[in-house]
Amino acid sequence: MALLAFTLGWLLLLFAIARAAESKPAWTRLSEHPLIYAMSLGVYATSWTFFGAVGFARTHGVTFIAVCLGPTLAGLLVPSVFLPLLRLVRRHQLATVADLFAFRYRSQALGATVTLAMLFGVLPYLAVQVRAAYLMGPNGRVGVSGLATSIIMGLGKTDQRRAFAGGATAFADVTFGRTTLRGELSVGQNLANIGMLSIGFGGVAHDMPEWGGFISVRHGFTDMHFVYANAGLMRVLARSNVAASYTNTTASDGVVTSALGTTGPGMLHNAGATLGYELRISKNLGFLLEGFVMQTEFQLLSADLARFNPVRQATGGELAAVVTF
Repeated sequence: MALLAFTLGWLLLLFAIARAAESKPAWTRLSEHPLIYAMSLGVYATSWTFFGAVGFARTHGVTFIAVCLGPTLAGLLVPSVFLPLLRLVRRHQLATVADLFAFRYRSQALGATVTLAMLFGVLPYLAVQVRAAYLMGPNGRVGVSGLATSIIMGLGKTDQRRAFAGGATAFADVTFGRTTLRGELSVGQNLANIGMLSIGFGGVAHDMPEWGGFISVRHGFTDMHFVYANAGLMRVLARSNVAASYTNTTASDGVVTSALGTTGPGMLHNAGATLGYELRISKNLGFLLEGFVMQTEFQLLSADLARFNPVRQATGGELAAVVTF
């Protein structure tokens, strides 16, 4: 039941991201970035590589290279096959292989048939992924969470409007002996407006979509001594829509005074990494010693761009006591 709930949640998250990529210009630019396209090709080498190619290599020896050789040789056909198809797809706004066949042969029935054939063809891959989740057993967890609401931007003003605020998060963690790995990916919009610890602060004129994530590792040498490390990043997608967090006022004598505004934190991205040690005295008491490095990029007013560096770094350390109940 839990696996079914996660699968449905994951599919809803994918549809939400796809919808945002189609309707939001900032998300569209992100989806068209060459890095995102290259990363999407990695889907080919996920569960199939782990449960398919590895097992094939074990049973058939060096002939498993053919599994990787096929896609590699297909790259030679890019100029003669894939580029003409790409131009055709863009010219007629075709989204799927089924659309391509339906357009070429002017048959909606053929398009439906291709869709069903692809559905049945992908079932073995879905089964492999379900098997992977099952094999994680008690040593691993996967999950999704979401938050959605409607808020009023510019309450009381003539240009007030309603806007969507919320986001979705997917996470996975796995434990090997005394070591735990965890990864998390999140997307959202206007999250800072509803009090979330985020940098996406929307306004009357613009919504503020953002994305981010982190990865962490924790290892226990004994029941008392642990080391941990994590690194994460949060970045807004519509950089040009971020307003500076301050205003400048020039007096008659030419003195410029800056003051904090009400337009949010004015951050374009925020990244950080931590390395620490934990001494666990008892089940309820522990002490932490950690060092961190952070980098933040701020939106500056045009008059300040030549005078200040918008990127700031900070390093530091922390000693803390943790009490759990």
